[in-house]
Amino acid sequence: MVDQHMLERWHAVDEPCLLLNLPPTGELPETVSRYLATDQGNDASKRYKCRVRPAWYSVPGVSRPDYFLQYMSGTEVGLARNDAGAVCTNSVHAVHLRDAQKARKALSTWGFDYTKLSCELEGHPLGGGMLKLEPREAGRIGFICEGLVLPHLIFAEALSVMRRWRHQT
Repeated sequence: MVDQHMLERWHAVDEPCLLLNLPPTGELPETVSRYLATDQGNDASKRYKCRVRPAWYSVPGVSRPDYFLQYMSGTEVGLARNDAGAVCTNSVHAVHLRDAQKARKALSTWGFDYTKLSCELEGHPLGGGMLKLEPREAGRIGFICEGLVLPHLIFAEALSVMRRWRHQT
């Protein structure tokens, strides 16, 4: 479901927020066909990414996820619920829930040091202290089970050590 108010706010401040999601087959809207026939459309069709696609105007791998997972970060990994019903490409990790009830419990612990430490351990550091999570690494992020009591100071200390090691204090 698209949050119309959110889109209106983005449009009001001219945020680049829309991805034209065209399927590779089927009839195109008249406005799109007219644009594709313009000089700009012809120029775009000759660019490498477009040139190698079966339907040059159709971006592959577009999905409408439940959440977006930031896959490169300087301090900690961000997770955002897709309240706007936006689509995305592979420039962010698209998180699709299999079991919404189980996920809701796990996601409530996203900000816990245990989960942050798991992101540090599963991801890998890049130059300048950047942390990167590949899809398989992100799939291994650990969450605390509901009702489990853990010594949080140990995780906070371990998280601090990992970030110092990655040059993030």
